[in-house]
Amino acid sequence: MQGLGMAGWNTTATLMYALLGTVAAPAHAYADAPGQGSTMDRALRALSVPQQTASAQTTVYDPIFKNGFEDPCSEDADSDGLADCVETNTGIYVSAANTGTDPHNPDTDGDGLLDGEEVNGTAGGLDLPGMGTNPLHKDILIEYDWFDDANGCAAHSHRPAPEVLQGVHDFFANAPIANPDGVTGINVIQDYGQGGVFTGGNLITDPANPTALVDGPVGYPQYNDYELANFAANRHNYFHYVLMAHQYDNQQGSTSSSGSATTPGYEVMVTLACWAADTSGTGAAYIRNAIVHELGHNLGLRHGGDEACNYKPNYSSVMNYRYEFVGIDSGCQGTGDGASTLDYSHGDRLTLDENNLDEPAGMCTNAVVPVDWNGDLQYTSGVVADINSYGLESSECGGTNTILHDFNDWASLQIASVVSSYSSGGGAARANMSALPAPASCAPIPSYPR
Repeated sequence: MQGLGMAGWNTTATLMYALLGTVAAPAHAYADAPGQGSTMDRALRALSVPQQTASAQTTVYDPIFKNGFEDPCSEDADSDGLADCVETNTGIYVSAANTGTDPHNPDTDGDGLLDGEEVNGTAGGLDLPGMGTNPLHKDILIEYDWFDDANGCAAHSHRPAPEVLQGVHDFFANAPIANPDGVTGINVIQDYGQGGVFTGGNLITDPANPTALVDGPVGYPQYNDYELANFAANRHNYFHYVLMAHQYDNQQGSTSSSGSATTPGYEVMVTLACWAADTSGTGAAYIRNAIVHELGHNLGLRHGGDEACNYKPNYSSVMNYRYEFVGIDSGCQGTGDGASTLDYSHGDRLTLDENNLDEPAGMCTNAVVPVDWNGDLQYTSGVVADINSYGLESSECGGTNTILHDFNDWASLQIASVVSSYSSGGGAARANMSALPAPASCAPIPSYPR
């Protein structure tokens, strides 16, 4: 056969180059921080966050050259820290040598943790597999730090009780969220200082603050100082930080709020005051509900699901003040079923027009349950009534008689938001938040002044 001339060689080279494809570097600058892993690791984890929808380059993966000339055990196509040969893409985790993960997706289960981190731990020293992470099943990691005090009642601890922790775990375990392993739910891993690999959670002792009253909500200087002193830098981008205090001053003249959180983000404060001393079971239910509510903010939810508009009767969610402490509304009457019941909304309720309410139709889709919206003891159509009246209604809902809609919370959770929220590594490096408007306070503590 005649040898290739220069023109033939150039043509062949061009075709080979086209087959291989081109991978362009993203036009973002990433600076490494101590204990956070490599620049590439953190860039990949940030790019895996669902809510970030900026256009991304498409990687062309060439199986001809990949399988023909290179050892798959020396290659890591998605740069997740696992060799391609162990990422068997079966959806079944067997061992670190047969992970069942996708070799072309650095975060197979979409929880913001790289597959390699969930299998082998992080570059910053977090033993994630020892804590129970699974690269094929979504995980949420939480650290609780807490105060003990005797403010306003008998001495008590704000460390979450076993029934609270179990309640938070069960709530997310029963979530209607699909996973690559075929099992629904979210695995919540909670560090409350129980020992072993869980040594992050701890009691905060501050002689200058014996009443456990935090000055300002999440993001304000005192919260930032507690976080900086008690939340290890290598946990940023991985854990949600939950500060359990007695109360906080919302910088608007009130200490009755049950909590505060970043939306979306990783920072939470829960403040249920003397309900931490309650032994009847009610206090534990309230605290559990408040934790789930504030974590919902971290996961991108607002008090109206996708909006600030609150107290909507057709939004049956723990995010809604109407149902946070009285339980969800399974009876379709706009009243709660009791504090022991909680859920995020499934988005299956009818839209309600407060200028044209159809009382015989009610608001449920699975059954017709009439609702007497205006309280005249009869069911009629064309009713005009403000059915979610509250102080901030005009500003948060756009008026007093508006259209109220449900929202599918579960389908909208930003589970990986803990990654994108990290910016500085500690309160000291943040901008002075005290110069900014105060974050919205969450629902009033039950039985406390509003």
